[in-house]
Amino acid sequence: MEEDLWLDLLDKTYDAVMKYARIEFESLTRRAIYALQRSEASGIYGDGYQFKTLWDEWCHEVQEGPHDLLDQAWNKTLSSVFQPFVDRIPAHESELLATYAARELDIPDWWQWNTVQGEGTDSIMQLLEEMAASIAGDRNIGHLTS
Repeated sequence: MEEDLWLDLLDKTYDAVMKYARIEFESLTRRAIYALQRSEASGIYGDGYQFKTLWDEWCHEVQEGPHDLLDQAWNKTLSSVFQPFVDRIPAHESELLATYAARELDIPDWWQWNTVQGEGTDSIMQLLEEMAASIAGDRNIGHLTS
């Protein structure tokens, strides 16, 4: 009986961590998108579009791409914008977010990570990019084309 109570407590704790992390990821994603919205468009797609921000351009890339020639450029751009947000996550919170990210990304053996030493940071960045890409994919950008 005591073992059942212990397992129930662990399940409830895990559920609480997942709920907390989901809300934190949603907030982190909104802040990362806001940073893209505040960055001026690069002009990489030419004059046929009325993109004003990197967010406009990335929405286009998500919806119309991927454009292989731009893959590296987008990786560097997103990393430079998103990485500071990931770097500012306190270690105690990073562990929780890395656990959530690993579950959402279906990463095997995630429970063996030492997230305090940063092994889970890549998964946080990857999930952040995926969540932002999902929002970018749903955005209507038809009004930005000539």
